[in-house]
Amino acid sequence: RLLRLVIFGRRNWRCFRFRNVAGPSMLDEIALPFVFDVRPHFSRVHDFLLEKCQQYGKTWGFTPSFNMPILLTADPRNVKHILQDNMDNYTKESVLLTVFIELLGEGIFQVSHGPNSPDGGVSWKLQRQIAAQIFTRTNFRGLMQDTFIQHGEKLVNKLKRECNPEQVVELQDLFFRLTLDSIGSLGFGVELGCIDSEETKPFVKAFDDSLVDGFWRLINPFSMIVMMMVPRSLRLPLRPVLARLPGESKVHRNVAILDEFSLEVIKQRREQAK
Repeated sequence: RLLRLVIFGRRNWRCFRFRNVAGPSMLDEIALPFVFDVRPHFSRVHDFLLEKCQQYGKTWGFTPSFNMPILLTADPRNVKHILQDNMDNYTKESVLLTVFIELLGEGIFQVSHGPNSPDGGVSWKLQRQIAAQIFTRTNFRGLMQDTFIQHGEKLVNKLKRECNPEQVVELQDLFFRLTLDSIGSLGFGVELGCIDSEETKPFVKAFDDSLVDGFWRLINPFSMIVMMMVPRSLRLPLRPVLARLPGESKVHRNVAILDEFSLEVIKQRREQAK
């Protein structure tokens, strides 16, 4: 109990020291915590965050429940400092990333980098070296460029066939389909056919819903409690149990659809390689 009190006290002291950063005042966060402030704007969260940047400045922060200081920045100098100049100082050891652990596993988007990470950055370096062999300038100017152009032309032809000057078009959905078709061709060697399909395919819907559900976890108090109480290393082994909890069943159902699709693609590739 004493240890928990010390940890809680250190966290709260760190949050109080954090208050010199622009953002909601302590009274604002007591009256209307930011987590609840963002819930009505979840469907337009990017516009909401832009409005907050316009209100507080390019760099601002908040402390949900006075337990975990969160800093947001849209300043190009800070972005350059974090991603390039001092990258090893900004690792991915954060409860925020656990919202996507079922979807991304221990891939390059999740695993920590730098000398202070649990494995000293070995896993990240290995995956980075593999990715570097794929995303080369030669490959980009060759297969990747041709793939994006091919699917881009397919999208343009669809718009020409089906649209008229007075029709309202949902471009976000079409660009999402364009991206998935391109990634399907480049990453899996599979033609998903999202652009030409009138109905949303199960894999596409599951992928989109998994991203939305991941972000929703950040403002869902029950999900946040689960993420803070269950260690990251146990999230995957305990997936059958967590899938039964309120608010978590949909996440695991969508991941199961993605797993089924991915495993089928791997099976087909192995058969072709024989």
